[in-house]
Amino acid sequence: MKKLFPFFIVVGMFFMLGCGPKGASNEVLSRLEQAKLAAESSETKAKSLEAQRIRLEQEKDEKQARIASLENELSVLKEAAKVKPAKVKPKKK
Repeated sequence: MKKLFPFFIVVGMFFMLGCGPKGASNEVLSRLEQAKLAAESSETKAKSLEAQRIRLEQEKDEKQARIASLENELSVLKEAAKVKPAKVKPKKK
């Protein structure tokens, strides 16, 4: 037991004193706060950009549908222009 006494003293002091300083310096706390604010700002910006991306994709889909409709209308008009109306001969009196 006498051989283990120094061991218990060292272990006891370790628990009493801890592994190192417990408090963070003001500089470290300031850096952590800045990092937290930057992370929150980035998350907000990411959400905003995601909403903008979705809105732009919807706008793109609407415009592509409009283009398809106009191309269809154009082809119908071209076909109508190709068909020549029958010539009507005037009646002889």
